[in-house]
Amino acid sequence: MDIMEEKQRVAYAMVVYGGDFCKHLGEALYAADSENTQKIHDTWPEDWARFLEMGRKKEPAVGEITASMRIKQMRACTKEAKKNGHTAEEAKNCDDCSLECPECPFVTK
Repeated sequence: MDIMEEKQRVAYAMVVYGGDFCKHLGEALYAADSENTQKIHDTWPEDWARFLEMGRKKEPAVGEITASMRIKQMRACTKEAKKNGHTAEEAKNCDDCSLECPECPFVTK
């Protein structure tokens, strides 16, 4: 299993089983490209190994990783849209990143 395959299991386990910090790290990992995935892996190798093991023990149902992470992504994107002065209706529809908020963690810069 390469690092990008491991990433899904690690991110899932961090969000589901981690404390506040690891939940946020899991959300960041979900949004990370290959370079940032490697940085997270190299910075927190013990956590990576521990959550990878957790992710391997619980075999998620098909689509479970994507669904749970997508909900987290939508919440974070909506929060960022509101912070940047968009209306509630605009914020509600922000999950596609069409508002392009400058600090949005999901907008590719």
